[in-house]
Amino acid sequence: MLRKHFPEVFPLFKKKTIQSYITPELEKYFTEERRKWENFAEKVAYNIKSKNPVKISEVLESTPKSLPKFKEFDIRPLRVSFQPALFKDNVIPPVEVTDFPKEYILPKINTGMLTKQNLDIEELYYISNNDVKKFINLLHDTVQNRLMARKTNEIHNNILVNNLLHIINLDTWPFNIKINPPCKLIVYDKPYALACPELVINNNQHMAIIVMNKYLQSDVKNFEEMQIAAEILTYGDENRRKACEISDQTIFAVRIIFTHVTFYKAVISAAYWKEIDNGLPRKQSVLIKRWPRKNGLQTGLDIAEPNGREEVLLSLAKIRKFLLQNNSNTG
Repeated sequence: MLRKHFPEVFPLFKKKTIQSYITPELEKYFTEERRKWENFAEKVAYNIKSKNPVKISEVLESTPKSLPKFKEFDIRPLRVSFQPALFKDNVIPPVEVTDFPKEYILPKINTGMLTKQNLDIEELYYISNNDVKKFINLLHDTVQNRLMARKTNEIHNNILVNNLLHIINLDTWPFNIKINPPCKLIVYDKPYALACPELVINNNQHMAIIVMNKYLQSDVKNFEEMQIAAEILTYGDENRRKACEISDQTIFAVRIIFTHVTFYKAVISAAYWKEIDNGLPRKQSVLIKRWPRKNGLQTGLDIAEPNGREEVLLSLAKIRKFLLQNNSNTG
């Protein structure tokens, strides 16, 4: 069958291809044909009837996909989908929080004030806490960078995001923070996908928070949701293989675009992992819920506004408490 579809380059898929035989021109041709083969293999894996199953090793290349280019076509065989949450509680745990940092809400600090180029934080007499001043100053820098479209946006945003996590004590024990951890999704003993999430916070083997901080343009398709799905799956698989056990996993994700924050939640069942061990899933699937409901460049909660800032801080505090509670239950 392979010779039928790719008669000219079929010999080049052999492992013992003579290196000296491949010229630069042939290498370019081979790369193009290899891409065709990858697409062909995916279609075979996805469309094959269940009564005549094909093992993933028979149709997938041994080289994993590079997830910065992860597309909807790659997600489809893994049976992963996104769904707008009907209610906030579908994503944010409905737990009670008593130690919420209310001093950061600041009703007078809004987008209108933060757009002022010469805003002097020291002149804001109603802010006496230096940590709060630091946060507002970082928020002001981010808003200014967005307005001026500077290339340094992502650098400033990283500092703001780190400060935001520090406010909620997500960077202190018992939480572990990993920066760009290499994660791999293994399907039927073969590497299917690779990812390096920007930031991962966890405190046990069954739950985690993935933070994605992006400088995106309005023409970006899906606003990196395919990448979010890929990072959730690769981290979840990496986690369960290190733990040497198959169990349900709850993974939260936070996407931050400038000052707009969107929350995601995925519950990956043990049954899904068992199917992954034997090939692409046929029955089990993963549903990733999104809150707020819409997916866009500025549809998230805006921390430049008091109401959005309160919602984001409260949501992070609830997720933190949820992780702590479940850590004590599993400990």
